[in-house]
Amino acid sequence: MAVTTESTSFVNALHFIARWIGLNGLVAVAVGLMLWFPLGYENVGSIVVIAGASAVGLALLGEVRGVAGAVASQRGAAGVNVLLQIAFAVFLVVAINGYSFFNYQRFDLTADKAFTLKQELRDKLAKLRGDTDIIVYLQHVSFGQRVELRQDDYDQTAEKIIAKKVEDLVEQFREIGPRFRVTVYDTQKKNKKEIRRKINEMSGEALTKEQQDGTAESELLKDVEKAPENSIFFFSKEPRHLQRIGFNDIFYLDKQASQQANNGKGNVVLIDQGLQTFTDKVFKIEERKPRVAFAVVHGFLGQEGSDEYGMPGFKSALVARGIEGRDIILYKNLLSPDPSPAALEFEESRYEVLELMKGRFEDTIEVLEDEIKEYLIAKPLLAPDKIDEFNRKFVFYFFAAEGYRPKTREWVQRQLQEAARVGALVRPPLSVSKGTWEDGLKLCVEGIEYNEREIATYRKKLDKVVAEQAKLPVDNLGEQRRFGDVREKFKRLAANIDLLVIPRLTWRNLIERRGVRSDLHTLDKAHIDAIKDFMKAGKPVLFCVGPPIGAARSDKDSLEELLSAFRVTLPNQTILHTAEGEAMEERDEKTEIGGAAIELPPAAFEWKSSAMRFAESGAATPSPVRTSLRVTSRGFLEKNREALRVRYARPVYVETWTPETVGNAIASLAFPGPAGTGHAWHWLRQKKYNENAVFMMTHPDCWNEDRSLIATAQRAPHFEKPKVDDPNNFTLLERRMGPFPVGVALEADVPAEWYDGDDKGTHKKVRLAVIGDGSLFVGDKLSPMREKLFLDVTNWLLGRENLLTRESSTWQYPRLGISAGAKNLWEWAARLGLPLVFVYIGLNVWLVRRMR
Repeated sequence: MAVTTESTSFVNALHFIARWIGLNGLVAVAVGLMLWFPLGYENVGSIVVIAGASAVGLALLGEVRGVAGAVASQRGAAGVNVLLQIAFAVFLVVAINGYSFFNYQRFDLTADKAFTLKQELRDKLAKLRGDTDIIVYLQHVSFGQRVELRQDDYDQTAEKIIAKKVEDLVEQFREIGPRFRVTVYDTQKKNKKEIRRKINEMSGEALTKEQQDGTAESELLKDVEKAPENSIFFFSKEPRHLQRIGFNDIFYLDKQASQQANNGKGNVVLIDQGLQTFTDKVFKIEERKPRVAFAVVHGFLGQEGSDEYGMPGFKSALVARGIEGRDIILYKNLLSPDPSPAALEFEESRYEVLELMKGRFEDTIEVLEDEIKEYLIAKPLLAPDKIDEFNRKFVFYFFAAEGYRPKTREWVQRQLQEAARVGALVRPPLSVSKGTWEDGLKLCVEGIEYNEREIATYRKKLDKVVAEQAKLPVDNLGEQRRFGDVREKFKRLAANIDLLVIPRLTWRNLIERRGVRSDLHTLDKAHIDAIKDFMKAGKPVLFCVGPPIGAARSDKDSLEELLSAFRVTLPNQTILHTAEGEAMEERDEKTEIGGAAIELPPAAFEWKSSAMRFAESGAATPSPVRTSLRVTSRGFLEKNREALRVRYARPVYVETWTPETVGNAIASLAFPGPAGTGHAWHWLRQKKYNENAVFMMTHPDCWNEDRSLIATAQRAPHFEKPKVDDPNNFTLLERRMGPFPVGVALEADVPAEWYDGDDKGTHKKVRLAVIGDGSLFVGDKLSPMREKLFLDVTNWLLGRENLLTRESSTWQYPRLGISAGAKNLWEWAARLGLPLVFVYIGLNVWLVRRMR
């Protein structure tokens, strides 16, 4: 930037100084802007910017004369012309790009217009009021993935493809108008903190400083990050509504087809689930979350129950899926000789249990304190000169946990009479002699100390119970406890429930003989009437009914009678796999064997009609639940798919008579005498079952056991072919090898005889599903396939078929089929052809040059 002319006049020196000040002014403007905006020094930055701009302005004034002279010259005019042309070209490029940024046209060249929203749908979306935020949450976890089940190549590739397709889809929503705002939250990007801050701001909540910085979560961000997989959220602020769908609800990876594609070489195959699910979340953003109630006979079998017999893992899965779950406890004091039918919420049931514990602890403390009083009376009498007086009032009685302790003779006499009545053996009470009074005194002192320790322990337990009771909503519970009608109470609790689930866990581990007795699940008439009321309202029910424990019963319990009204039959049988029978035979050698040690084959969702014994001929379209589960199983890893193992299940049939069967029965009546009646009865016994209702079958390597399943040293269960004259042959009760249906879903009319009074004459349909396993959803966590089973059955029962996985059009990378010979030809063409082409071009150029 130095002045290089030969003139050394004072004017040229000033010109140089002005240019130098202008150059440094530009630097000062840049520094000031950095101080002002990124670093936040507003005052200092603004002063530096103003000072620098002033210096630049002063320098430009010094250049006015030189610029005017250059423009006036002929050479300068040409340069200015070129400069103006360049400026005009730059202006055109910027203007055209700016205009096209806001005014552009998309061209979808796909045959089915896969990347274009239909105009009808765009018009409906444009009419929506209010703003909708669309959050694409990409956490790189596909449906069914867990820590122990890492993504493989297919999962990773499919995730990238689906993410691009989803981003393109939500981009089309952004084009519709400013009411749709799209945010992509990728947990692996560097802008994660900034996106978290943005989501906190869009929540509309009063934010703390940490939430404003993105280091803490708002309620909205918590809900987003709680998602179990890659998801899309639809959020409206006023009023607050949040809906979620997973990536797999838009495109589902068919891993089995992916492995078989491209002649076994592999290719990514995605099943397009369509836009319906996506757009429904926008149009139905105010739709409330489904509410599911679990009717269990005791709290430890519900969502708040133990890891082994309850469903705490199921509770977590429901929360992650946006489903509200609650327990309805059906009995008070279930394990007592005379349990009381009830309909209690978990908090109410817990309050009752705590009340019993509180009374028991208080009674125990009172007994221990009374015993201390007796000890204090007996202690002064344990002296050499008062032994006779002691023996007249007291005797040392043996307690299993405490040893000998002094008790009054009246109390001991009552205990001995009770022992004699029940035939119990007790140690004889002891009197104290002059030679043993010191031992008696020692026992008395030890008894006082023991009771004082026990009292302290029970007081801590009592305080804990009282503290837990204090946290429960006592006022509301008091009102509910006064409501004594079980049927009406159940009806009130189920009034805002969308789906009722009745799980009946029986066998938990047959080899170790652990389970819940069948008679504990027997429902009271008030319970059955309440369930009927629920179904008469057209609300669906899911029954998970395990097999009976003990000898087979000929009579049905009340719940089975209810199901028989819908022609659902649950034989009193247990399905056992060959591996389980072998494990029972080896239980003496393998005493540590348990449920986890037995590798059972998984449940089946794909089978041939020929495998369906007694199935109705001419089966129509299979259940959509079965289709969804079949497609899902193809998309899971092998280990993950096999996680759905049905253990100790019970066969489930939906009976029907075909026209052929009824016609043959009527025709048989034409034969005279008992022969015709016998043939008609024979045909009527040939019931069929509805194959269309079945959505889950067992593996063929199993059989139905109808005898006592308590394995003894003399016999372990194994399949025995029935005799030729067995009356159950050729019926649903026939003893045979699998497969067996263990899951059905059907829609049927509510029986007319259920209605009475004002309801008589009404006609409603109801959906119900029956699974012959009460332990499918038990445990501290659910496998992905079990979770999907519940979600699919629930969505079908609630009429949300659009959320089921469908078997529709597929997408895969276009592949060019090429033979081995053609592949070699292309390789050699690349190796030799390209060099020869360049040699040819070079020779032509050389010939042209030679002609000059």
